[in-house]
Amino acid sequence: MQAFRHAVAAHFQPFSHELGVAWRVVCPWVEGFSTPAIQVTIGIYHGHFPSLCVKFRVDSPPAPLGTDDDGVFGLTWVQIFVTGHTPPPSPDKKLSPETIADEVETLAAQFAEFAMPLLTAPTDWVAIGSFVRERVAASIPEHVKRFANTRNV
Repeated sequence: MQAFRHAVAAHFQPFSHELGVAWRVVCPWVEGFSTPAIQVTIGIYHGHFPSLCVKFRVDSPPAPLGTDDDGVFGLTWVQIFVTGHTPPPSPDKKLSPETIADEVETLAAQFAEFAMPLLTAPTDWVAIGSFVRERVAASIPEHVKRFANTRNV
């Protein structure tokens, strides 16, 4: 966690300072900030293998920083919204103290290019969230949708 905390302090905290909002530590593996419109967190998310992710949550209604719900979307979706193109998938990387700093630096560069322009200008984050939901829904095969609908009866 030490490598994560140092890398995030070096590469992501400056964004919150530039926006004039407070940086907060949610837990040892998730940190971020809130603007009146959006929450931004960067964290190590544990699954089959840990991965680093930058997440956005429209902050309406306000919720504690780091709240995950159906409205959360990742930095890649912001990039897709801005460019109109899906970036090629990144190879899965095993996180280690040696790789975390490089991964955080890469995410910070993407954040600076695709998210900061939206954060520093009036942006309809609800519309971006709707864009993400529509694209996700369109990507789900019909047979999966039918199965999900029968499970919710």
